[in-house]
Amino acid sequence: MLETGMQDTLKKTWFVVVVAIAILAAAGLGKATGLQFRPNILGQVLPSLLAGLLVITAMSERAIAVVNDIWFGAQHTEAEDKLLLANRKLQAASADVRTTKELAKDAVRAGNNDFFTTRAAASLSLEAPTKAYAEEIQASEQELAAVRKDEARARLSLGFMIALVVSAVGVRTLESLLDIDGLTHEQHHIFQCVDILLTAAVLTGGTSGVSAITDLLGTYVSASRKRALEHS
Repeated sequence: MLETGMQDTLKKTWFVVVVAIAILAAAGLGKATGLQFRPNILGQVLPSLLAGLLVITAMSERAIAVVNDIWFGAQHTEAEDKLLLANRKLQAASADVRTTKELAKDAVRAGNNDFFTTRAAASLSLEAPTKAYAEEIQASEQELAAVRKDEARARLSLGFMIALVVSAVGVRTLESLLDIDGLTHEQHHIFQCVDILLTAAVLTGGTSGVSAITDLLGTYVSASRKRALEHS
């Protein structure tokens, strides 16, 4: 099992290496020209870009949540209800076991041997259904986990497709940050494809991803201002 995992890791590593070499070779042979960043990125470009991306991701997340609820809402509710019912059964059975054991102790202290020959004594065997209810809870938890896994997978896939469409129709990140006027015709097409994929990946990351970038930018700006004040 461990060897199989290591082999898979090595295959993925070699795949990344081969792709990286191919990209570097294509860029070198194609004599790709460098790009210049647009002026005043931190002051004007990035705040506007991140604000726009945050709004788009918030809208996309809400739309994806609605679609996910349509697709998996019934399954999710059913799985949660099964888990809740199984928990209630286990709690009731456990309470019966505790009550019966207390009654048995009282019967022993009182010398009531008839207690152990009555039908009430049959409830002493409630540990068996208790175990069954515990297994039912485990099965319900696994079912709920499977539904949540399907929801997460659908959310990610649908989110990336929506993000690709949004990026393809004109929402870009690299193009907002870089001056691409000096690109050749071939470079421009490749740049657009890369920009679309990168923007789609950023949008798929959701509002938390964009907020993380915003927080990082805010930290950098604050640190830069602090250093500037210290040297002034």
